[in-house]
Amino acid sequence: MKKLIYVLTAATALISAPALAADLRPPPPPPPPMFTWTGFYIGIQGGFGAGDLERTLVTTGATFSHETSGGLIGGTLGYNFQTGPWVFGFEADYAWADIGRSITCFEAIVPGLRCGSSLESFGTARLRLGGGWDRVLLYGTGGLAFGDQAIFIEDTVTGERRSRSRFAVGWTIGGGLEWAFYPGWSFKAEALYFDIEPERLSTGGTLLGALLAEPVGIDSRHTGVIVRGGINYRFNWGGPVVANY
Repeated sequence: MKKLIYVLTAATALISAPALAADLRPPPPPPPPMFTWTGFYIGIQGGFGAGDLERTLVTTGATFSHETSGGLIGGTLGYNFQTGPWVFGFEADYAWADIGRSITCFEAIVPGLRCGSSLESFGTARLRLGGGWDRVLLYGTGGLAFGDQAIFIEDTVTGERRSRSRFAVGWTIGGGLEWAFYPGWSFKAEALYFDIEPERLSTGGTLLGALLAEPVGIDSRHTGVIVRGGINYRFNWGGPVVANY
């Protein structure tokens, strides 16, 4: 009887050994952390701007338009918050710019006049709303546009010149695509339409004003499109413990 018990015990041990060995195996690794766009970021950006400058004589309403163009380069900072596929954010940027042109103007009224204008800097403060598909973010954006604008009008015959520089404000709207290509790093490409509010150059009491029959001044309105790319580095401060690459 005792021999039978020994045999049954040994058989039970042999049968249970594989199960015990399986229980001793290490657990499977946890799934990889999910990617998130949440976090603060800084970056550099640069590109090209093309626009249209419309000049209007205040008294008569006569207008003259010409194209402007040039480049820009600067910096960016912002913050994203992602919930599900939706990404909400705020972004501000500022750049050195040279978007302008000098050209003969108002030829139908007075020959020999030259007009010029340029955006010598360009910045924005915008909200962003987009959809994140893993490491790709497609977004729309809009908000404030601003920059240093210089304008002038000159009579090439008499040499009389009127000019003004000021910090101009307007609005912008657009969209873009951002791709996270390396831990913490992403590349973006975007296009923004901008509209800078009209600036008035006074011609009252000047020979230019008399020649143009314009005792008030000339309003200059600058609109256009900025196309640019940039590289951002995301710190993920205050974000959840998830992958950022």
